[in-house]
Amino acid sequence: MTTMATQCFTPDDLLRQAENNSIISENQRGAEIAMLQWAAQRIKELEDERESIRLLCARLAARTRADYDSAIENLLRAFGDAPVEQIREIDVGRYMDLRSSIHGANREKAVLSKILQLGIRWGWCTDNVAQKINYHPTQARRRIITRLEWQAIWLAGLDPLPVFMDLAFITGLRVSDVLALRWKQVRPEGLHVLQAKNGVEGLYELTDDLQGVLERAKRLHMRSDSVSPLLKPDTAIIHTKRFQPYKYAGIRSSWVRACRRAGVEGVRIHDIRRTAITTAKLAGYLHIYTHIFIALYLTNRSNE
Repeated sequence: MTTMATQCFTPDDLLRQAENNSIISENQRGAEIAMLQWAAQRIKELEDERESIRLLCARLAARTRADYDSAIENLLRAFGDAPVEQIREIDVGRYMDLRSSIHGANREKAVLSKILQLGIRWGWCTDNVAQKINYHPTQARRRIITRLEWQAIWLAGLDPLPVFMDLAFITGLRVSDVLALRWKQVRPEGLHVLQAKNGVEGLYELTDDLQGVLERAKRLHMRSDSVSPLLKPDTAIIHTKRFQPYKYAGIRSSWVRACRRAGVEGVRIHDIRRTAITTAKLAGYLHIYTHIFIALYLTNRSNE
């Protein structure tokens, strides 16, 4: 039985190719890394390559890397002992049917499809069976945070959650993009942003409300009205007490705890973006809360 160890490309070749290709997209590099991680699990000879794979993974955005790691871990439990060329449509379909999470099953099928597509390209298999299996149908989330819910969560949140909420609402950015904002992006002409997911860049006018939120961010974790000298151009706008960037897991946990204290159910931190953009489209950038003014200057293509 043919295994991946006998194919025409070596892990060194693939790692070198992925590492040297400076114009490769993040998704494609992620898929290549996923394939190499799969190979590392299947071939004992790849033990020495694990460190190279880890270093290459570090070039991905943290959220993307975490998504791939989670998906691959689940896929390996189901298919880790099988040569890729022997995975059948019925195996993928059964995996999708038995997976408890519909969204998790869809995400992992997408990762498996990328792995098999690269396997075809590299001569490790001849067919992408995952492409032949349909995704589970899902309904787009429509949850909008009401004014009363917002106020309750805002008041129940501990720093830096209220500042994060206002900054996310004003900009309409994704959670990861808000956490990635640095002080050097605040310029005289406005707040310059670059969305990681789609590469859309734009400039937010420094309205009074946006400037007010940024001033509050400068004083996060401070006991007085003074601004810490530890704030540097590369310091994250939403930062910890030690002036380190807040991680997604940290801000999400803070959101969940605030919702619990406020008695608000059924809202997710990602609903802030939907609420902001929906309000902007319906109201034409009118006030929604007394302390917030929407100043969206980006093309939110994913919401068209």
